[in-house]
This record gives sequence, structure tokens and C-alpha cells, in this order.
Amino acid sequence: MDAALKALAEPRRREILRLVWTRELPATDIADRFAEVTR
Repeated sequence: MDAALKALAEPRRREILRLVWTRELPATDIADRFAEVTR
């Protein structure tokens, strides 16, 4: 449970959850919205 709460503390991860909460998105669509993140 602590790991889940820690993960949700990260704003970018919360935004990803908002994006996929009601519909599925391919990983590439999610990644495109976060261009500042490197692989």
C-alpha cells in the first residue's frame, strides 16, 4: 500500500491515471503527452 501511495504522490503519474481512467490509450499516445520524459 505504501508503494501505491508513493507512486500517486508523483504528479506525472496522477496525470497518466487521469488520461486512462475512462479509456485505454496506447503507450505511445501517453508518452507523446510527456515529451519532457526520456526513456
